[in-house]
Amino acid sequence: MSRGEQRPLLPHREIQDESESSGWESLHHESQCSSAIIHTLRGSWNKPHVRARIGPAAHLVRDAAMDLDAENPSEGAYDPYHARHKNDTWRNVVSLLCHRVCAYPPTVNLFNLVAWVMLFLTFIEPPYWCLANDEYPERSCAGLLSARGVPAGAEGDEIVSEVEYYPNAHAVLLDEATSRQIESVLVAILFGVILLRIGRDGLSLTRYLRKGPAQWNRLAQLASLSFIAYGLWTDHAGYCPSARLAIVMSLDNFGFQRELRDLVEVLPRVFQILALLSLLILFYGWFGTLLFANTMEGKTSFSNIVEAIWTLWMCVTTVNYPDVMMPAYNRNRWVALYFISFMAIAFFFLMNLILAVIVNQYNEAATQRSKDHRALSKDCLTKAYKLLDPHEVGWIDRRTVMELFRLLKEDFPEFRHLSEEQGNIIFGLLARSHPSKISKEEFMKLSTLLLLEFVRESDYSTWVERRYPEYFQSSQHQAFCSHVKSDRFEYAIDFILLMNAIVAVMQSYPELSGSTASDPLYIGGPIDTTEEIVGTFFTALYGVEVFTKITVYGRKSYFEDQRNVFDFTMTMLAFVRVALMFSPESVLFDIQLIRLIVMLRVLRIIRFLPGINVLQLLFRKEAKILKYAVSILLLLFFVFFLFSSFGVHHYGGLISRDPSNRLSELVLNTVFSESDYWANNFNDMISGMNVSNASSFPY
Repeated sequence: MSRGEQRPLLPHREIQDESESSGWESLHHESQCSSAIIHTLRGSWNKPHVRARIGPAAHLVRDAAMDLDAENPSEGAYDPYHARHKNDTWRNVVSLLCHRVCAYPPTVNLFNLVAWVMLFLTFIEPPYWCLANDEYPERSCAGLLSARGVPAGAEGDEIVSEVEYYPNAHAVLLDEATSRQIESVLVAILFGVILLRIGRDGLSLTRYLRKGPAQWNRLAQLASLSFIAYGLWTDHAGYCPSARLAIVMSLDNFGFQRELRDLVEVLPRVFQILALLSLLILFYGWFGTLLFANTMEGKTSFSNIVEAIWTLWMCVTTVNYPDVMMPAYNRNRWVALYFISFMAIAFFFLMNLILAVIVNQYNEAATQRSKDHRALSKDCLTKAYKLLDPHEVGWIDRRTVMELFRLLKEDFPEFRHLSEEQGNIIFGLLARSHPSKISKEEFMKLSTLLLLEFVRESDYSTWVERRYPEYFQSSQHQAFCSHVKSDRFEYAIDFILLMNAIVAVMQSYPELSGSTASDPLYIGGPIDTTEEIVGTFFTALYGVEVFTKITVYGRKSYFEDQRNVFDFTMTMLAFVRVALMFSPESVLFDIQLIRLIVMLRVLRIIRFLPGINVLQLLFRKEAKILKYAVSILLLLFFVFFLFSSFGVHHYGGLISRDPSNRLSELVLNTVFSESDYWANNFNDMISGMNVSNASSFPY
């Protein structure tokens, strides 16, 4: 493995300093928020040209650089720099003050973090059904969820083991009072951030809720927070989880709203295919009702047209296809034509056609978003240039551009990283025709350059290079680095991985062969067996490998390689496994966890796969897909959460083996109880999520 190339800051031409100040007033101490904001406000209001031209231009440049789904588009926003607001001093001061506070990274991340914390609070707080339990008011929620004993339906002399009366995942860690206190604090924080955003829009709620991409998100946040606050005030918090979900969905951190919009747009096309599928099922259902009349299949699956339609729909999902098809096929082989033709059209053609339509819609939507963003970027930059060049001289001087960069840094969190040095570099890249001026054509490239990631060459230096520069330059260290970077070192690591895999297979042989004998590898306490010593030895070698590579390549260069990230994660898990083996059995020892970590450690051998040319393209495609799959998976999580929260609210506590609960008798002697499906319930959120997930797969 060779070290990645050093990435210095982008080269730029020297720019002559002008007699006037560039206007760049960086905030050196962001921890002193108040003094920095006052300093910034004073600097802004002492420059009249900032109010009239550069301030509105900064909003336009920001919109040009960001995506169409940006949270705060400039159109309709309150602009304290604009000339029409020059007499509204206090409103402008409040707007700028709130704007500066909202632009600080802690403030930006605070709202998102609190919203997610409040969502996950649902998993560890008492479920609503046991808080509103009228049947057993004397029993607390914790008492109900932890109750154990002889199950309902047990005979008097029958010896049975104790069971959970209300099966759950035992994830409820808070009582009702603590949960309400935490939620009250979180709601207060969210309302505080929203008030800052309203102040940023000139203390106008109407302007804050203006039309645009963020309008519905802001309405959802205000409505959901008000609903939660009302629930806390009146003790009616049954649907608060749904309101918490609405707040998180309004954040749109991972682009899932875009995926949801694409899904809504594709629904008309999908409905057309589903209509064709419905006609096909109706025809085959009518045909099957006549074909199987007076037969066993006719009595069980095709007794009437409604039953036939339901049977064929289940066949499309492949749930009962063999159960329906095989009995009829055993008696008459020609029946296969009926089922095969139906499945070929319905399952293999129409269902795949739905997938093809969805993929095509996503591609078209992505292409259209790219065109719209380019058009918006060009329009915003054209308007910004007109503001910065009011006299139409054909160029913008360096001082104006640097002041624009300063406002972008201070007013918008997306550009908090924009330092004065980076501003000089960007200006140098733009100013091709003149060292101190840029033309309109050069200015139109600004939105692209603002999104560049600047990296210093010093960021790739190693700790040896920084602390011991003389030793770093020595021939001994350079020879050591050459050895670590060579292919021989990688071959040695691969050989160690292969030996570790072989040893792991040998250690797992009792389980693989079906033996139930205990394996000394999983015995807690001191490491005193051959298996434990060998496992610890391999773990130590992996630790030396990680330390050596970080020493030679540098931390930043090391973690830029995805293989190194994977190796580092597996090595840390191996150290966790050693710690668990050292611990007594009564403390942290867990056999299943240790076995899982051992198998994960062996997974390092998959690093051999990218070396196969045939698989390289596959891995690159998979990595690209995973980047876009995050939003889809997040949307799927939200769907499961929504169904689970409603299930806990309406069906929580119904699955019970409590003898004192009259509903427990209804579940006895059913397929549910005989199949031991007790864990599939809505007694808490985690169990409800499992039911929602399991319901999405056919059985």
